[in-house]
Amino acid sequence: MTRQHSKRPPNQLPEGWVWEPLGAIVSRGEYGTSVSTKENNGVPVVGMGHIRDGIVLLDDLPRGPVTDNELSKLELRENDLLFNRTNSLALVGKCGLVTKPPVEATVFASYLVRLPVKSDRALPEFVASVLSSNGGLSRLRSLATAGVSQYNINPSALLSDFWLAVPPLPVQHVMLRLIRREQRLRDTIDKKLTFFRRRRAGLLRNLLVGSRRLPEFEQGAGVASLRFTEVPADWKVVRVEEIAEEVSESSPEHGSLTVLSCTKHDGLVDSLEYFGKRVYG
Repeated sequence: MTRQHSKRPPNQLPEGWVWEPLGAIVSRGEYGTSVSTKENNGVPVVGMGHIRDGIVLLDDLPRGPVTDNELSKLELRENDLLFNRTNSLALVGKCGLVTKPPVEATVFASYLVRLPVKSDRALPEFVASVLSSNGGLSRLRSLATAGVSQYNINPSALLSDFWLAVPPLPVQHVMLRLIRREQRLRDTIDKKLTFFRRRRAGLLRNLLVGSRRLPEFEQGAGVASLRFTEVPADWKVVRVEEIAEEVSESSPEHGSLTVLSCTKHDGLVDSLEYFGKRVYG
């Protein structure tokens, strides 16, 4: 992909607003730790999978043997902004804000970069909202270059080539209040949608296994016992291989097709979004 140049956008701004490169409102870019979390002991380590909806999740983190020296340099604090510099095109550039102090000393993985925001120039939550917006992510990914099996965004290019329209701090506070209000409304709607989706899934499950039948199909034929369940006696039971065939095909390295994974509790999910990394061939 072609990288943008470090040139101020031409758009006119309201009075008091200024165009700033990201490097003018964050103090530096810090790489995370490269320690292995395979043994899962030591210090909690935030990875890509722990960034959801612009927020860094701090629960149930893997652990790694981080040294005291590294911990003193990389310990996460409230209002730290983390940026994913290496991943698939769908995930590279994702950002998350540490919205509360970690309950214990916590660091972040090497493919994440910490961007400490200068509090006299911008509010961390404001910067995180801009970077996590659809427009922000689109511009971030325009800075990405294709590697062997993933995309990369050079932190130096990020600081010099990504420009933000920065309003005065009082305006940022007002904008964030509106964003939080909208988010509360969205959360309420999402909860209702989740309830109805689960209700629908439960109904479909009961219909598909025969534990609930529509009136026009009630025949009073009783049930037939299978190895793990029971089904209506008038149903024909077949093996999966009788109605389907297995197809093995690799996903192109830089393909745009969504790859789904089958999970135990959530069914079919977007593999990259769910696991936070590529787990398929």
